[in-house]
Amino acid sequence: MTTETPGQLLGIARDLLQVGGRPLRSARTAAAALVVRQALELAVDDVWRERAPAMADVTDRAQQITLPFFVGREVGDETRWAWSRLSHLCHHTAYEMPPNAAEVEALIGVVERLADRQ
Repeated sequence: MTTETPGQLLGIARDLLQVGGRPLRSARTAAAALVVRQALELAVDDVWRERAPAMADVTDRAQQITLPFFVGREVGDETRWAWSRLSHLCHHTAYEMPPNAAEVEALIGVVERLADRQ
């Protein structure tokens, strides 16, 4: 289990996207997407720990459906989209393009908004 917070993981993801002020190659954006996914999972866990501890024991799908009732519709819907997109990016196949830096940055923003709603 990680001891980092969602915010710390998002900082790591941003560091992966840029080194020395220049964009990095696709392996770094894919790695950043993995770190953002971990931050999202921790942020969702934090929501349940603080607002509805019993929800931590239900399926991911049930958590996604219920989340807007606890964090607001806009943030909940964005989080479900980010969860879906990150799942796809983290399980891509060899013939798919990795995410670009702008997409990963947008996903970072979604996770930040979720973390701020707690």
